[in-house]
Amino acid sequence: MEQSVPSTTASSSVAERAHKRITWRLMPFLLLLYFLAYIDRTNVGVAALDMKKSLGEGGLGFDDAIIGIGAGIFFIGYFLLEIPGTLIVEKWSASKWIARIMISWGIVASLMGLVGTPYLEFLCVVDWCAVFRPVTSALGALTSLMGVNPPEMQSCSCEVKQFYFLRFVLGIAEAGFFPGIIVYLSHWFRYSDRAKAKSQFMIGLPVATILGLPVSQWIMHRIQWGGAAGWRWVYIIEGIPSVILGVVTLFYLTDRPAQAKWLPEDEKKWIMEELERERREKQSTTNTGFWQEVLQAFKKKETLLLCAIYLSVVIGYYGLTFFIPAITARMQGRSVTEQTIIAMLPYICGLVTMLWNARHSDRTGERRIHTVWPLLLGAVALGVASMAIDNLWVSVFCLCLAGIGLHAYLPVFWTWPTAFMTSAMAATAVGLINSVGNLGGYFGPQVVGQMKKQSGSYVPGLQFLAVCVLAAGILALLLKLPKKKSAT
Repeated sequence: MEQSVPSTTASSSVAERAHKRITWRLMPFLLLLYFLAYIDRTNVGVAALDMKKSLGEGGLGFDDAIIGIGAGIFFIGYFLLEIPGTLIVEKWSASKWIARIMISWGIVASLMGLVGTPYLEFLCVVDWCAVFRPVTSALGALTSLMGVNPPEMQSCSCEVKQFYFLRFVLGIAEAGFFPGIIVYLSHWFRYSDRAKAKSQFMIGLPVATILGLPVSQWIMHRIQWGGAAGWRWVYIIEGIPSVILGVVTLFYLTDRPAQAKWLPEDEKKWIMEELERERREKQSTTNTGFWQEVLQAFKKKETLLLCAIYLSVVIGYYGLTFFIPAITARMQGRSVTEQTIIAMLPYICGLVTMLWNARHSDRTGERRIHTVWPLLLGAVALGVASMAIDNLWVSVFCLCLAGIGLHAYLPVFWTWPTAFMTSAMAATAVGLINSVGNLGGYFGPQVVGQMKKQSGSYVPGLQFLAVCVLAAGILALLLKLPKKKSAT
């Protein structure tokens, strides 16, 4: 007689197969999308080097103030559509919405390469400086509270109007992508598996930094097709893959397990039952409607706490991006390869530790300490770096520790909203946290850049950023998992 397989063993086998199949189906593709998103958002930093050149040299004559304001305007557009984007992913279709985002941001990113050409002169009909000035002035007033005088937006040329407008539209186009993916992963992975899954997606950030910078520089210095300056081809070439993969997304991504033809029936049944069990355990005892859940997300203290943590740490993240030039500038006599390797080290350290921290958090079921320790490490590293800025190798070591701290917390941090909430409430919270937090992308460069300008040193800026990350770590100590089976 044939011996039957114990049900627990069979269930474990199905769970393992389902998790592996879902991971390999989704994560490599989502990682590639995030990689492209981050490059298209940040390649302005590379292109700006030649955009600052005079018109006769192939540039646009932009100065640091124009570039800085343009970089910040991206986050204004980004802020506006974060929450609607996550709700669309939750209620409608992740594949269609993510495809729309990618196609639109790819087109706009490529159009950045046409700034200053007759093709975009129609954008100059509207004085975009006048349109954005009230918002940038209001944000500048907040920056002034930090003891920094931000650059003022002056009257602008046609080229500057085009630049500001496209940066704003790029922010609108990309809004909802990152938090939408966070919500999307909750449709496919149990709470106990989400930190690891999110780390596999979020390594796109350090990977994009490691690979994106040299790729953008290579394009800018090697490609001048049609006599156009290399910085134009940085935007055009790096925007096109996003459009192509946006079309692929429509056919490749599956919204939910119930629609997954590529998932065997036993695996499909298992993941659907697991997610439904978690949903029931977190569901309110009252019959709350969709819009009631949306409003509740704004009222929950956990949402506000996570917003404050993320805003503080995103501001602090610019300690890395501003400290690296301070290090490489003192490496005269060393080869470009050596400088590049040292500039990559903090991101490599961050990538490895991000994967380890997320995996360990899922295995142990512990979330708070796995969120707190990286932030405290990052704060200490930035603080020590500010005191040892004249010592090259101590600075490099601190930079690596800061890279660990400012990356390792990320995937564990993003498990918190779905620990407290589910469905529309969680989607709203994720969108709000990301939109508020990413305003740090506006404040961080402004504060550090102006502190550097006023003092002639990176030290005050690094100390300010260290305090921001320290505040995030202290606030994270207040986080507590709900007393529910799904959070253990």
